Amino acid sequence: MQTNVFLRSTRRQPVRTAFLALVLALVSFTFVGRGSEYLLISQEVDRLGSWYRTIGTVEPRTRGRSAQTVTDEAAELLAQSGVVDLVERRQYVSALIEDGFCNADTDLDTIYGSQNIYFYGILDAAAANLIFTVDQVVTGLPEYITPGPRITLNGSQAVIEELGGELEVGGRYLVRAEARALNREQTIFEIQKLVPGGKLWYWSVPEGEADFSDPALEGLGEEIGRVRDNQRALSAIPVTDMLSLPEVRSENPSIYLAGGRWLTEEDNTAGNRVCVLHAGLADARGLAVGDSVTLNLRDVEASFGCTKKPVDYDTAQTVRETYEIVGLYDFQFKFPYTCVRNQFYVPASTVPETFENGMGATGTQRWINSVISSSSGGSIPVAGDVNFVLTSPEEAGRFLTYTAPALEALGCRVELLPNNYRSFRDTAGPMERSSLYNFGIYAGILLVTFLLGVFLYFRSRGKELAIVRAMGLPIKRCVRESALPMALIGALAVPLGGALGWMSTLRSASETLEALEEFAVEGIPQARLSPLWLAPLAAGALLLLTAMVLTAARILAERPVLEQLQGGAQVRLKKRSRQALPETPPPDAAGLSLEAVRAVREAIPPERSLGRRAAVAWRFVRRQILRAPVKSALAALTAGAFAIGLGAIHLAIVSGEREIDHLYTTTRVAMEITAKDSTDLGEDGGFLYRSTVDAVMDTGYLEDCYLEGASSGVLIPNADALNIVEVDGARFIGADQMNAGLRFLFRSTSDGEVFFSEAGTGGNYTVRYADGWDQSLFSKDWAAENEGKDILDSVIPIVVPAKYTEGGEDAGPPITPGQRVLVLFRGRLQLCEVAGVYSRGAASKAGDTVLLPTSALEAAAGRRVVYSKVRFTVDPGQNRDLEGFRLEMDELVNSTRLGGVASSVLLWDEELTEAVEPLEGSLELMRVLYPVVLALSLLTAAGTAVLFVMISAKDAATLRVLGTPRGRTQVILVLQQAVTCFAGLAIGVIGVLLYIHQTRPELLEALAGAVLWRAAAYLGAAVLGAAASSAAVTGKNPLEMLQVKE
Repeated sequence: MQTNVFLRSTRRQPVRTAFLALVLALVSFTFVGRGSEYLLISQEVDRLGSWYRTIGTVEPRTRGRSAQTVTDEAAELLAQSGVVDLVERRQYVSALIEDGFCNADTDLDTIYGSQNIYFYGILDAAAANLIFTVDQVVTGLPEYITPGPRITLNGSQAVIEELGGELEVGGRYLVRAEARALNREQTIFEIQKLVPGGKLWYWSVPEGEADFSDPALEGLGEEIGRVRDNQRALSAIPVTDMLSLPEVRSENPSIYLAGGRWLTEEDNTAGNRVCVLHAGLADARGLAVGDSVTLNLRDVEASFGCTKKPVDYDTAQTVRETYEIVGLYDFQFKFPYTCVRNQFYVPASTVPETFENGMGATGTQRWINSVISSSSGGSIPVAGDVNFVLTSPEEAGRFLTYTAPALEALGCRVELLPNNYRSFRDTAGPMERSSLYNFGIYAGILLVTFLLGVFLYFRSRGKELAIVRAMGLPIKRCVRESALPMALIGALAVPLGGALGWMSTLRSASETLEALEEFAVEGIPQARLSPLWLAPLAAGALLLLTAMVLTAARILAERPVLEQLQGGAQVRLKKRSRQALPETPPPDAAGLSLEAVRAVREAIPPERSLGRRAAVAWRFVRRQILRAPVKSALAALTAGAFAIGLGAIHLAIVSGEREIDHLYTTTRVAMEITAKDSTDLGEDGGFLYRSTVDAVMDTGYLEDCYLEGASSGVLIPNADALNIVEVDGARFIGADQMNAGLRFLFRSTSDGEVFFSEAGTGGNYTVRYADGWDQSLFSKDWAAENEGKDILDSVIPIVVPAKYTEGGEDAGPPITPGQRVLVLFRGRLQLCEVAGVYSRGAASKAGDTVLLPTSALEAAAGRRVVYSKVRFTVDPGQNRDLEGFRLEMDELVNSTRLGGVASSVLLWDEELTEAVEPLEGSLELMRVLYPVVLALSLLTAAGTAVLFVMISAKDAATLRVLGTPRGRTQVILVLQQAVTCFAGLAIGVIGVLLYIHQTRPELLEALAGAVLWRAAAYLGAAVLGAAASSAAVTGKNPLEMLQVKE
């Protein structure tokens, strides 16, 4: 027997084969679609979960050992702890800009030479001052000197007279001057000696450049080189990953992204030559994201990239690199020195490991950081600082239990930055689990449907299998040949359906994932499903089907041949009381089984009443269902499984919507207004007027407002012995007391709890209150408290720096808690009581800032008060359109009618943009795929019904031969499918509703209608499929149906 009869028989039944392949393809489509959806959601959850890194800092206490030794040991301990993924030691590397650029250290108040100007000039006049026409600039920032214009040099009268007598008008000279800020709008220049501490004031150079090898100019070339280098110097901060930096990831970050992106761990691993510059530097020098800068990295001792002495380049190690600008950052806090603009970030892998300098903090860096801290509450990284990232947020407990105490024992202070990882997991976890459960349910549906397909296939191949076995075909060959057609159908349908399901899921996901790009976290790539996942999903389904087919073929091939020829188990004839079966079947019923004939005869009653006909038809349907338990169970199981699967998907979607809605309505987003240039503010740091604050609050988009006011003024300690002069009803303080006053910066707060937290300026302040006072003094309305009172009767509390309680040359007479003092700010007097003293953490005692309630400052300064820190809480109703809200607020605060300096609106919305909104995108993917799965489920219901009717074609033919009308035959065939389908759906619906009642009872009412509607739709699809196929089956000639296969 060379021909495979099973293949030939399958080819002779193209419609049945096509429907079988369609069902297999549809269920493979849904299985792979659900699997790929779960993989996508799982990857997205893992991606977003990586945003919630647990970041920590280590600060040496320096008890008896140097800070660098302590941090060295701490870094080693962290690296060996087993729970730390990344340890970052801060290093600063000096870098010189090429391409004719200068840095942006323009405040003229540093030791790094931004104020030093060397130029060749032609003397135009020498009288009260020296006037030159600038011929060639040797050193100097373009803000202060450029070739061509005139420049006026001032100096002492003696110096000007001396030089005026020596210099010739029209002569060309090399001259040095210092730029000094007369005020914020005007700069003056003072002539200086060519070399600090030298003797020469100028050098005549009729043309070209000076010969610096001349002994008379000893040291001048080196000094000019140092100044030129310092005016081109930047300070590179090598980092592994900017997303692991405390200044980026703390609750109140020191820096924010002004444009582009942060540096990522991938940049460091790949050694990408990319950098993130300070926005102030970029603005000042016309640089933008996408531009490139060429830098000479140099391993020298420097502060903010600058050196105090000339660099010996014969011995110093240098590396020339070109970096692409991929991001711009700015400081959230006000900084009094523009040298901080010199700092920029590069991947650590682009800096040679042999660079040794820059690992320890210089005294200048620590001093500037202390001044910054005292004036703004902010800080900048200090060389040698250590920060780290745990391997997982779950390891925080283990770290605090074992590693943190060991670090404390070394003499370190350890802090873990807070994050919202638990909140994220509470939202993302159920969504991920629901997707996994759905995948598991549809894997079960795949199993049931494959069982059903195998059953239907071998039910139609049973007699052929018995015949070939009776003809002597060996069992093994019989198994192979009988399984081959079904295996071929599966090999075509399963991969095709799986591939279509994969493409459909990815296509539906593409728009969602593209929409998530705007919420993408730099350094955390968007979830993209690898095509390699399709192979195991489709191959696993195909292997399952193949195993089922081979197992079924083996079982059937080993059954006795006689039993197979009789259509199943031995049929035992039962006596019938009503009507005996004929000894031989009718001629036109040849080929019918004895059981089928008996069933048909019982379906033809002598009575013709409608009720009798319905009862007999129902009895026939019931017996047919019970006589084929496997077929009936599989049909019911398939329907129940689809009911459960669709219910689980819908439950996951609705539950996810409720959870995300809850997060949107409960997550509080902070909005902060900052000056666009944090280094270009007045001495007190104020920049925002009350009119702007009122305009923002009047929008109704904000819930509350936290304000820190700023002002400068004079504090007169001895308020009990005031010398007040009254002239025409106005009061003035005596000049003697005014001259004895102490000049302060005044900073106010409307909420002491916020001010002394990380979100406020005083996060590192410790306050000791006087008797009768506490932190609540900052929240009190002092304007209402002192309304109508005389100036000497209205007292407001202030908190002064601790050093003023000790007195001294700089602090004046001691100020004690409870003492009354007089304060003059913005031309207005106010009596105050010292309610407490404060000290700062590891910084120095630098900075003279007096703290007072914002309401008191507003009462004293009126509408003239300005604010240095303004933080709002956004109404959660705006959470779904934060970008549009931010743009609206930005336009409002920068409107010309409100005045003030150019400002930026910052939203601290990372929890929403980096987690909640992307999770909503994943939920949207489930919403998009849900109708597809529902449609495929209905098609599967219809297709399965068609196949069941087709394998009942002989029963239909027998009914027709024995006189059953065509319509009644169709009803009987449809009822067989409807009853089994209804039974399975009922079980599935009850199970789904019970599960919802137990797990999410609040959703039962909302979901019950949808559950019943889906069950009805599935039942309707099955009935339609059965009706269509039964119409086709009963429309054929009964004898033809009994004698041929199709």
